[in-house]
Amino acid sequence: MKLEERKYTTEKGLEALENLIKSLEEKIRADIEPISSNTMFNCRHEFDNGEDSSDFNYDNWVHTQCYFKIDNGYINLISEGEETEFRHTKAVIASISECTRIDFSKCLKALEDILNKYNEVSKEKDDQIKKFLELCTAFNNEV
Repeated sequence: MKLEERKYTTEKGLEALENLIKSLEEKIRADIEPISSNTMFNCRHEFDNGEDSSDFNYDNWVHTQCYFKIDNGYINLISEGEETEFRHTKAVIASISECTRIDFSKCLKALEDILNKYNEVSKEKDDQIKKFLELCTAFNNEV
């Protein structure tokens, strides 16, 4: 890819990332407790803060840090703003399409981090189900 074609890489990369996350969500179970990744990555997420247009804070907020969270069978992108003395922001669920810039290498590390955590929790859940089924089978055999 030539350097002058760089303006297309973020858009196509975000589209590929969104497709990857959607394909992973097909395999994620909703009965797992919410899991958050420890890895934060740079991501420019622009969104309307919902304030009235006459409010001083009406301008679009820009969050610059994101991480992934698995909740109810979905992989959510959580964006956080920078806290300052005059600006108190909260974490919000972001859409990949709302991101204008993203650090793909750290983003993929964060995705790998949360999927590894999910696999560990999922394995524990599978072990609990297996023990429960063994207990039910033993109980049915005694009756």
